[in-house]
Amino acid sequence: MTIYDQMPFFDNNTTLAYIVIGVMVFILSDFGLRIIRSGMMSFIGARLGNIVGNEVFRRILYLPSSFTESASIGSQASRIKDFDSVRDFFSGQAFTSLLERPFILLLLLVMWILGGPVVLVPIAAIVGFASLAAIYMPLVKKANAAVAESGAARQELVMEILTKIRAIKLTSTPGIWEKRYRQHSAECVAETYKASQLASQINIITNTLIMAAGVATMAVSVTGVLAGNMTMGGLVASMILVWRILAPLRSAFVVMLQVERINKSVKQVDRLMDLDIEQHSESLLMLNRKMRGDVDFSQVSIRYSCDAHPALLGVSFEVNHGEVLAIAGHDGSGKSTILKLIMGLYRPQAGRIALSKTSIRQMDPLQIRRAIGYSPQEAQFFYGTIAQNLRLANPVATDAELRKACSEAGALEDVEALPEGFSTRIGDYRMKQMSQKFLKKLNLSRALLKRSPLLLFDEVLERPSLAESDLFIKLINSKRGKSTIIIVTNQCHYLQVADKILWMEKGRAKLFGPTEQVLSRLPEEYKSCLSDSISSKGYCYGF
Repeated sequence: MTIYDQMPFFDNNTTLAYIVIGVMVFILSDFGLRIIRSGMMSFIGARLGNIVGNEVFRRILYLPSSFTESASIGSQASRIKDFDSVRDFFSGQAFTSLLERPFILLLLLVMWILGGPVVLVPIAAIVGFASLAAIYMPLVKKANAAVAESGAARQELVMEILTKIRAIKLTSTPGIWEKRYRQHSAECVAETYKASQLASQINIITNTLIMAAGVATMAVSVTGVLAGNMTMGGLVASMILVWRILAPLRSAFVVMLQVERINKSVKQVDRLMDLDIEQHSESLLMLNRKMRGDVDFSQVSIRYSCDAHPALLGVSFEVNHGEVLAIAGHDGSGKSTILKLIMGLYRPQAGRIALSKTSIRQMDPLQIRRAIGYSPQEAQFFYGTIAQNLRLANPVATDAELRKACSEAGALEDVEALPEGFSTRIGDYRMKQMSQKFLKKLNLSRALLKRSPLLLFDEVLERPSLAESDLFIKLINSKRGKSTIIIVTNQCHYLQVADKILWMEKGRAKLFGPTEQVLSRLPEEYKSCLSDSISSKGYCYGF
């Protein structure tokens, strides 16, 4: 303002020099402050991404199985994507625009001092922005929700196709899945187009409003200069200030339209943080004393969801340390559920489960799993060597211990027959070239490597040969008395070597007791299988 008021009328180079120096100081200071602000925002974004991102991922890893097994891979990935949206918001230009909003009041005060009534123009523009926000906010909210829903549906379809690509090829149905993808993609593109059109309308209206405010400011200021109420410098200063007010205001308006999407992501992350995870900084009971293999179920009941039938209903049994328990029954009778409850993967809605005479509700689930050797029904391995996958159960295991565990499981000869032996990489496409029986044996080897007082075997071998059956029975006999062994099986000959048998039907414990007593009470169709098993020395394929 001083330049426009004085310099055109006075040839004063000294004053001009001072003004130029002052302007340069201002420009350099503004540049330095912006660099500092940019560095601080980048630091905040990096720290936010590191600290909160690690915590989000940790919580996903330690969520109870009831939260993860029922969710699709796409929904799990969306949890991390939600956090990425929040992080990008706080480290981007949008959050910076929000930080500039409080200074608008200061600029309005300065503009009122310099131009008086001219300040009414940006105030009217602010009212116009507020009105636009009230009109367009519900529309933007609806459009963003539609885009998110259609995008999530397409993403889940893509994840399903990628995870089941082999089945799609075997069933010769690529055309059906391509059609489904085209339909989901068309819906997603249509919703995105609507949202883009809405965003374009908002952009055009806000630009028009800003230009109208600039012209109105010029008109009011010129009127004030002609009336003698304002100086020429005041006019120029008002024009500069009105752009400084409206530019961040427009950015803030655009940010407000994103607030609903960011708020949804923040709530999703907040809900994740509120969920009870399996690992806590303080454990109710540490396994300081040596764990034994005593297992006690007392009237245990569980259902996986509110609308599902009970997976277990009033199940009770007891296994003492060193005993062998065989759990048998038809598919879906609750056999594997019992093992999952022992591992602490689920918590029963009723009843009591005790390990070593202590309720598992007082134990850290992670410590329980570290102390138990578990061979699940489905063998799963990570990308790496066979030795690396086996050492996940016991990181300090020696090569001799690896060989011993594989020998006990009957996998040593198969591993040594591979060109690279224990250094053979698995967990990728090469696993498809390996037999499921070999992978099952590796899975059993990993459980044996832990040397646990409690071993859980969930149908470790499917349709075993006579030699494999004899080897597994020999393994059971070698562990008898040293470790408690619980076997989920429908193989007749495995039932005969157990100390106790638990017969499950539709989630209920139909029979339980010593092997001799339970075998004599089995239905006739199963007794015939047992007699065949005895006559063929155990070569029977189950019920």
